[in-house]
Amino acid sequence: MQHAALEIGQSIAQFSRIADELRAEENGHITIGGPSPIFDLEVSEMLSEFVARYPGTKFIIRASNKKEEVYDGTADVVFAFERMPDDPDTICRRAGTLQNGFYAAHEYAAINGLPASEADLGDHKFIRIVGKDFPPSIVDWISEHVADEQIVTEVTNLETLFTVIKMGQGIGPLPSIFGDPMDGVVRAFPPPKVLDMPSWMAISPHAAHRPNVRKFVEFFAPRFKRLRNSRM
Repeated sequence: MQHAALEIGQSIAQFSRIADELRAEENGHITIGGPSPIFDLEVSEMLSEFVARYPGTKFIIRASNKKEEVYDGTADVVFAFERMPDDPDTICRRAGTLQNGFYAAHEYAAINGLPASEADLGDHKFIRIVGKDFPPSIVDWISEHVADEQIVTEVTNLETLFTVIKMGQGIGPLPSIFGDPMDGVVRAFPPPKVLDMPSWMAISPHAAHRPNVRKFVEFFAPRFKRLRNSRM
């Protein structure tokens, strides 16, 4: 009896998922997930270009800087960084290399100057990042290269990191695609190559068969990769 009930429950869930996929395909919806700063003006222009090429397409943007919200399995396509998603059924397409640098506000630079290289960090103030929303490689790099007495504050999310850097409190890490075009901040020193990490477009196995999703990935991946390379 319990076994039959379980099978019925699984069938209902599968039917519901298939119905949702058919509805999304019929309506032209494509759900995209990724960190909030990804969806900047240039990426928005790419999405608009795709809609112009394929009228009727509608994007649902799930922008969040919390990993558990972005990679919760509900998006058709997700921008993933540092490592590939854990789901072995997820289809991943390489979208370039993410370069990570260190940035400071113009006000900080005017008062304190900027380090010329990694060997010139001792006289500067830094912002420490903590928590699961930041890549461990960057967290470890700061711990290895910056003394505790140089840390002026700790942040646990990307939004707060943006704010604290812009306030001029110290030097903090940012992906170069976010930091380079950001108003009011300047790159402090050349990005450490050891902090380069791969970036991916991860396509949900439930969406990979949909023609509109395949067209989007084919259209967007090379353009996004060129954008990433132009900002390095």
